[in-house]
Parts: sequence; C-alpha cells; structure tokens
Amino acid sequence: AAGALMFQKDFRDPYNAPTSGFTQSEDALCETPTLFMYPTDEDMEKSLKGHIDKIKRETQCSNKEIAVITFESSLLSAEAIDRISQAIGKPIRVLKSRFASENTADSYRDDRVIFAEPHNINGLEFSGVILLGVDDGRVPQTKNVGDVSENYIKFIAFNQLYLSASRAKFRLVLLGNELHGISPCLQYAIESKCLSLTQ
Repeated sequence: AAGALMFQKDFRDPYNAPTSGFTQSEDALCETPTLFMYPTDEDMEKSLKGHIDKIKRETQCSNKEIAVITFESSLLSAEAIDRISQAIGKPIRVLKSRFASENTADSYRDDRVIFAEPHNINGLEFSGVILLGVDDGRVPQTKNVGDVSENYIKFIAFNQLYLSASRAKFRLVLLGNELHGISPCLQYAIESKCLSLTQ
C-alpha cells in the first residue's frame, strides 16, 4: 500500500488484518521462523542434515518438498553440492534457472532436496525452506560499496529475503555465521518477534 498512500491518504490496506487460509491440521504444522547462528560456515553446513530431518519428520514431507536457498553462490558449485549431499545423506537437485521447464515441484520424479539461489526459486512452494548464509556481509553484500550502492544493495537483499521466505508453506529456518554477525536486514523481524533467534 506504500505507493498508493503517497497519493491517496485513505487507501484501505487489506494486510492490516490478514486471516489464514490454512486448515487446523495445516496450522498445526507451522512454527515461528528461527535464525540459527553457527561458529563457522562448516558448522552451518553440517547443521543442514538435522534441520532437513526435523522438517521431514514434523511435516511428514519428502525430500523434494524442502528447498535450501543459498545466499552464497559458491555453495552451488559441483564440488560443494557433492560435499553437502554426502553430509546430509540425501541427493540434491540444483535449480539453475527459474525458467527451466522442470522447475515445478510436482514434476520431479526423483526425491531430491532442492538447492537454489533466491532469483531461481520464484513461483515454487515447499513445505520447508532453509535459507543458508543469512548473515552480515552476505545479506546484504555491502562491503566496499558507496552510500548509493549500499542503499540499492540493501533494497535487493530485502527483496531476495522476502522472495525466499515466501516459498515456505509450513517451516522457515535461517542459518548464519556468528563470525559475520546477524544480518541488519533481520533486526526488525527479531525485535518484532516474527523471527526467533537461537545462538
């Protein structure tokens, strides 16, 4: 409503009083999104297995109904995917383009955990979503940039966070590195208790 309110002061914002379209059983599968901070990137990666298994167990979903969205493109290299696949004990499908014809969760014949960057996940929905590498310096990537660029990069980071988070139907987990610190993009969500923090 922000744009319309610039020109019309009494524009009705329908999001002031949202209601859930979930059934009671679907609502029972939901919990508050949580940010987990780990000492190193290696610890963060190792934690993936536990988070994936917990989502599968508690929502009774399959591997292909879980997406890991990374904010670090190097984690989508063939070497990194092999390493992570072995660590989680599950096969992985990497979405390389949001326009690919196979990018519909229902069309996957094999049961592989989905890995993607934020811009390749648009239009899909998953029972659980894990955001990997959400910390200061990566979200937003504002190191060594000027004021104008920093503003734009922060704006892009908010859009990517919203796009990624809104892919989750029941569970949303964010993982970050303690050495980098908590992303400034998450401060308001933590303060307003829309996001719980576990360190």
